[in-house]
Amino acid sequence: MSEAYKKFLASAPAAQREFRTIEVHHPSFVKVHRFVKDFEDQTLTLEQTAPRNYGEDVLFTALSMEIQEPRESQDGDQILQVSLGAIGTEVEDELQNISGEDYLTPIEVIYRKYYSGDLENPVLVLNLSASNFSFDGYTIVGFTGEDTDLTNKQSGELYTLSRFPQLKDV
Repeated sequence: MSEAYKKFLASAPAAQREFRTIEVHHPSFVKVHRFVKDFEDQTLTLEQTAPRNYGEDVLFTALSMEIQEPRESQDGDQILQVSLGAIGTEVEDELQNISGEDYLTPIEVIYRKYYSGDLENPVLVLNLSASNFSFDGYTIVGFTGEDTDLTNKQSGELYTLSRFPQLKDV
């Protein structure tokens, strides 16, 4: 955490603010979805360790959303609650694209928080998986982003028919 951001958290100057962003990705999706909780679209620089477009300036679409930041529980789980407003059927349509062996691939959610005093790097990055999608009419989509403690994560690889064709006969 940078010293400038620590000062921002301590004093909350009116001239500075945070940008909270959500990136949602799955191999079956038509595109990577990037949203910022703001009234205007924002072009922000991704971190060097980002899985896509690392180090590049990318556009985050302004969206009315509520984000409840995760607090690590005693068992090591991190839960992020997200509610996207006025999005229409975009997310629901993308979920319909997931089929076959891609159904077992988690939907990736990256939560980034930027500080307006330094937009070159996010001050917080959480890599999570989406679950528990809920739809409220045409306009609101809610989901949970979660990650478990690394010591309890599964290891190995995803068994697919293309990689293990023998599974087809089982």
